[in-house]
Amino acid sequence: MNTFVPYGLAFALLTLAGCLGTETDDDEGFCDLDNEADCGAATEKSSSFILSQLQFDLEVGGSHELRISDGRSLKLRLLSKRPLLYEIDDFLSSDEADHVVAEAGRRGLVRSGTEGGGFAAGVRLMDADNDRILTIAEMRRTLEHNFDAHFTEIDVRRMYDELRLDPNGDDVITPEELQQAMPDSKALGEYVRQVMQKNARLRGRNSENMFFFPDRETDGIIQSITDRVAQAMGLPGTLVEKSDMQIVHYGIGGHYNIHLDSAEAPPDRQIPCCTRFDGVKACRSCRWATLLFYLNDVIEGGETAFPVADDPSFDADIFHNEFRENLHVQCDSESVRLRVKPEKGKAVLWYNHLPTKEGEYPWFGAIDHNSRHGSCPVKQGEKWIANFWIKVTDDKNWDLSHQE
Repeated sequence: MNTFVPYGLAFALLTLAGCLGTETDDDEGFCDLDNEADCGAATEKSSSFILSQLQFDLEVGGSHELRISDGRSLKLRLLSKRPLLYEIDDFLSSDEADHVVAEAGRRGLVRSGTEGGGFAAGVRLMDADNDRILTIAEMRRTLEHNFDAHFTEIDVRRMYDELRLDPNGDDVITPEELQQAMPDSKALGEYVRQVMQKNARLRGRNSENMFFFPDRETDGIIQSITDRVAQAMGLPGTLVEKSDMQIVHYGIGGHYNIHLDSAEAPPDRQIPCCTRFDGVKACRSCRWATLLFYLNDVIEGGETAFPVADDPSFDADIFHNEFRENLHVQCDSESVRLRVKPEKGKAVLWYNHLPTKEGEYPWFGAIDHNSRHGSCPVKQGEKWIANFWIKVTDDKNWDLSHQE
């Protein structure tokens, strides 16, 4: 790392491709556990069980009727093949949706966070080409990485003016300009904090959330929904019960920028999958599939966006370099290939991983990078959803056994 500013602002060589690994939040990507055993140890244990995706002989727009044991008939409409993505009307009844919202409200929601959303004293500057100056694009990445602040070029130039960071107006920041304008990095963090308080569009995520944990749940309706998920997806109940059900509420302007639900497996296998997000040991989030329920009708906005669905030419570096993650800017753009309208009771199912190959690591398949998605800003009304994440670990046998 190249450090040339003595007060905590260090220019770090970090490629933009490397930045993609940080698309996480407080409940996704990398997390911490206080019990090392709970992270799930990497293992080569064998099992005949294979995670099978729901695949039918369909073209996009085609549908398949799926009957489950409680007598329901679910109609799955194929929305894309990469990621494998289905829309399912009336997965929940209106009463069930209302109950989930009411129960979440009764237990209490907290503001949603994202990784990089803190305001620590030290700031890591994203000098991608290691030339010891920051362009506007590199400053935008610096603000995202450290503060989860998604500034446009206009926002950055306004910051330069107000902090007098760029006195010669050449759109690049040198070490001398930084040192002269800010005696320490706290000034930058305080400015960003104040601006984000006034303008929620700058946040990577603007919502509140809470969790139901199926393996600990006593609410009868939540238990019934959990059983229905296992039946519809053809999965063992023991696996589904170890997953998480997150309830999210978005108000006016509420959004979540483009992200992945599951984290890439490190080649050295040193960071295991998480099981719960309440401790101190480093681990990564492993969400094989996402089943998203819409719990109310949204008057306007709030679509779930899949910007690179079925895009054969998708390039992660180009996507990242063009700042296409920002849904306040991109949601209505033609570059977003697929949007799903939120309608009460409807579910959207997609697989965050590619089909499993025998003997590969991880055992649940490689990340499908076309599964990038986000929540467009709510323009009128409010939006309630439930994310039911099918979670796995590196240990297949543990996943399929009853948790002690």
